Amino acid sequence: MERQKPLDKAIILDIDGVVNSFSNRKFYVSFAYHALHELAKMKSRRQLLADLPKLKKMGGANALFKFARYFCKDTETFNTYCHNLSLKLNYNLIRYDPSMKAFMKRLSSFSDIIIRSDGLREIACAAWLRVVENWPSAQIKATMIKNRTSSENILLAGKPLHFSGLVENKFKIKAESPDSWKDFADKYRIELTKSILIDDSRNNCKIAEKLGMTTVHISKLDSFLQNLPINVYHQSLSDVLGVRLSHTLRKMNISYGQKIDIKSFFSNLLKMPVKSFQARSRES
Repeated sequence: MERQKPLDKAIILDIDGVVNSFSNRKFYVSFAYHALHELAKMKSRRQLLADLPKLKKMGGANALFKFARYFCKDTETFNTYCHNLSLKLNYNLIRYDPSMKAFMKRLSSFSDIIIRSDGLREIACAAWLRVVENWPSAQIKATMIKNRTSSENILLAGKPLHFSGLVENKFKIKAESPDSWKDFADKYRIELTKSILIDDSRNNCKIAEKLGMTTVHISKLDSFLQNLPINVYHQSLSDVLGVRLSHTLRKMNISYGQKIDIKSFFSNLLKMPVKSFQARSRES
């Protein structure tokens, strides 16, 4: 849904790799099983196995829903598949992070937050409600059935969050084409050179940097180690985000002799010309 008022900047967050994170690997295993199982119901297991090689040609796991759209053939069948899949998943497998909500509130006080997922918008909404709001899976599914899980009514600090999935981006994933970012910016009326992408994919960050965006890369190793049963890594997702943002601050040589809060950091970061940011990045 197009915004009613123009914006000149935004914080764009990848829900799958950052908020949902690899620390929720049980959910991802369950998701992969149900995604393929529900596809087999649409036609037959034999037909699915025959067509699966096309999935790799479409880009692997990131293109799963592009493959699903191809396999379902028509829009109505695909929409039914997406709805059934969303209701099959056990969102309780996603770990709640109690510190994430406070951290994201600090970000929202500076700018609007847009969640851009290479998956389904409904699942991205569900992941947010689980990680940040601690909603149980049953409540999330009940909301889905009532068609209320949308960017228009999920609020953070009184401000609406905006969710954008693969369907809304015309089945173009973030790393596929710079054109998809132009369409994304036009739809949400944002200026990419004043916006920040937080993502766990280096390829996504590289493309965003070429378009003039500031990027914060979240290591897959960070999020994977969070859920180990041994005493190795006890940082929450919000801690990881904070560390990476602080690293970006040091990389840009922003220093005032005292600790800078998130709002001041982003404010100063976005005032810097893109060329200046890139030059200082190379020096560091």
